[in-house]
Amino acid sequence: MKTSKSHRRAFTLIELLVVISIVSLLISILLPALGKARASARSIQCASNLRQMGISTVTYTGDYKQYIPFALDLTSGATFGGYCTTRSPGWYVRIADYLKIDVVDYWRLGPTSAGLQAPCLMTCPEKTDITYPNVRPVNYAPNAHSAKYAPAVSSDFRQGRIDQILKPTEKIWLLDMNSGIDPSRFTADNFDDAALNYGGFSANHNGVANVLYFDGHANNLSLDRAISLIPGPGHWDGPFWKPFGE
Repeated sequence: MKTSKSHRRAFTLIELLVVISIVSLLISILLPALGKARASARSIQCASNLRQMGISTVTYTGDYKQYIPFALDLTSGATFGGYCTTRSPGWYVRIADYLKIDVVDYWRLGPTSAGLQAPCLMTCPEKTDITYPNVRPVNYAPNAHSAKYAPAVSSDFRQGRIDQILKPTEKIWLLDMNSGIDPSRFTADNFDDAALNYGGFSANHNGVANVLYFDGHANNLSLDRAISLIPGPGHWDGPFWKPFGE
């Protein structure tokens, strides 16, 4: 009895080249889309970070008679390098405990139990330029016109209460920040210089920055839009930035 044998024709060189060309074309089409998807995911994670810091801020105000955590603390005679440390606790030092984050010193957070490469809420996922390899930087900053200083610049301590903020859906609390700028404060009076000259306004997410409003929602904001909301150079009392005014 004869047995039939199957004969499989091998790919020719031309056919292989055609297949390789098709695969290369598909990769060239898909890679940009995948890159945009990853960037979008990082932006979503950044906004989630801000919302969680917003929740922690509200929890903090509940524990401290509605007072917003100070942007920076000057009570111990701290120098510029000590405005936000465990010795002079500013805003992120004060809410770090609610987020289970260890603070090392000015502007730097300690590693989490998951290790140095684990995500950190106070570090924007888009930022990879970590100066100190053993710690994480803070990539967000508050609107210091809401938090003020400790001791307060004004004797009117109501300026630091979250329950007296007018139109909280329109007033900024936290925003994306360049890691090379003082993260303890970011206000409209230094916004032009910080944003334009030093890259303080960190528009890393497809040309926009994520911002957190006092009602707890996060949104994105372009640099041009943010600057257009400032009345003029050196003017800090624009309604967008001044939580306790109309």
